[in-house]
Amino acid sequence: MKKTKRIAKFRILSLVALGIFLVTLFMNDILPLRYELIIAIISLLIFAFVLYKRSRVLNIAFIILMLIPTVGLFYSQSVFNRIFNNEQFETEKISFVKRTTNNLTIESITANTIFGLSAGFDEDNQLHINTKMKERFNFESTLVTSESDLATIQGLYDEIYEIGIIDNAVIETITESYPSFQLDFDVLWSIERVVERVDIVKEVEVNKNSFIVLISGIDINGPLTLRSRSDVNILAAINPDDGTITLVSIPRDMFVPFACKDDALDKLTHSGIYGVNCTVKTIENFLDIDINYYVRLNFTSFIKIIDVIGNIDVYSKYAFTTENGYIYKSGMNTLNSQKALTFARERHAFEEGDVQRGLNQQEVIKAVIRKLISPSTITKIDKIVNSIAKSIDTNMDSESVQKLIALQLDKGIDWQFNSYFVAGTEAMRETFSIPGMELFVVIPSQDSVNEVKRIIESALK
Repeated sequence: MKKTKRIAKFRILSLVALGIFLVTLFMNDILPLRYELIIAIISLLIFAFVLYKRSRVLNIAFIILMLIPTVGLFYSQSVFNRIFNNEQFETEKISFVKRTTNNLTIESITANTIFGLSAGFDEDNQLHINTKMKERFNFESTLVTSESDLATIQGLYDEIYEIGIIDNAVIETITESYPSFQLDFDVLWSIERVVERVDIVKEVEVNKNSFIVLISGIDINGPLTLRSRSDVNILAAINPDDGTITLVSIPRDMFVPFACKDDALDKLTHSGIYGVNCTVKTIENFLDIDINYYVRLNFTSFIKIIDVIGNIDVYSKYAFTTENGYIYKSGMNTLNSQKALTFARERHAFEEGDVQRGLNQQEVIKAVIRKLISPSTITKIDKIVNSIAKSIDTNMDSESVQKLIALQLDKGIDWQFNSYFVAGTEAMRETFSIPGMELFVVIPSQDSVNEVKRIIESALK
């Protein structure tokens, strides 16, 4: 009698373990439904066999058998939720800089110290700067407005100001105009301002319908929520029905109307200074498209995925050698992470400059995708997802990503890639972000813009 009761208890525990496993299995979107059904049927058959044998040992073994994959599924779900739980804020970083030849310290600042700051700071930032300065210093500071961040730096060189207040997001632009900036200046103090971000996602059933993803590449130190220039702008039009991915590169210097600044003209890369939503809306207006999702990533960190998945095979149109001695041949090249990163960054070796760099970046993306969907890599999903946890910022939810993985597992799609770019002519123009100075820009060719619009529309059908 006691033995019967003990067996009954283990049967109940077995049933509970089975129930938890099945609920977890069907709530997880990574596996295709038909695989889930097969696994469920096998689990039920094993459970029936265990019941029939009336063995305590078999019940214990069955409970363990159910718990191990349940824990694995819970872990996988938590990993995806952690990565694809998008931050609802962005951070603006503002630095107070001085000439290295100036012995001024933060403690020696007085009411007579002259600060220069750009008129480009909006009202909210100016208020934030004033508030932080009042909290830090026990006096009213002397603030002199310059035309732009570049003008602030020039004012420091000309000794008009002692301290310059600059937006960290434009430091790369400053360095382009003042190559010795990093050597000539020290940061005395930095402040941050958190800005709420409302995502403009246009959700779609990614395993059934076509959609567009903006791949926005940045290269900064610090968290991905930090606002920075958008140096890589690649549209991926993904069509799961015909298994095609159409990639379109837009040069970083493309001179376009900024949707977030009343259509003021500026280089596309500067749109990232005002947040990823500004970049998204600007490209949508420029090409008359709807962007469903964005993936904002630190390109350096993204390339490190290769350290997990292994070397990738990348096509190069040209044979070339970089300044650091890396050699690439025309045709397929097997690249490790460092060579892939150098390949994606190089532009000086090509007559087409940034256009060819954009196409090379597309080739790296293609190679990574091909490797990710290979059978040998599918088993490393958890490891791969963990490796990019701090390298991407996206408004795509975890459920959509899991549906894409399930689609690939189910159909084994051999994705076909198409590559295009928006062409234009080089020019010098004054920009919204850096007024008072002409910068290098690319004026879009209307014929090229119209052709890209047609290509994207056709790719989504």
